[in-house]
Amino acid sequence: MEIGDWRATRDLNDLYQEIRALGLETKLAELEAFGFTVIEDALDTQLRESLRDAVVAEAERRLSRKLDVENETVHEGYKLIPYLLFKDPVFESALLNPKPLALITYLLGKSCLLSSMTSHFKGPNGGEIPLHSDS
Repeated sequence: MEIGDWRATRDLNDLYQEIRALGLETKLAELEAFGFTVIEDALDTQLRESLRDAVVAEAERRLSRKLDVENETVHEGYKLIPYLLFKDPVFESALLNPKPLALITYLLGKSCLLSSMTSHFKGPNGGEIPLHSDS
């Protein structure tokens, strides 16, 4: 179907065209049907590694010690690490990633505001962190 410039869906017209151009129509259907979806290729390898390094650096700063991510035995459970956005430019890059941002904008609208960016830093025996939404 051709997406027009319809007055009744003015805020959705451009956004849906972007979702289509990004190849996310199936992801949007999953989101609508199940309440969640997974975008497998949302972040490239370099960005994922940079995000991991930045989260570990902030965790080390907050825990006041060096962490051995591959062989950690001391940091049990998980620690909430809030307010990451201004800690490293890589967090802004992740937030502005086109694919997740298009679906977030679809869900929340173009006038949505980010209140915080948080990581759960999980060590051995950290247990599960339940899926939830703060929207």
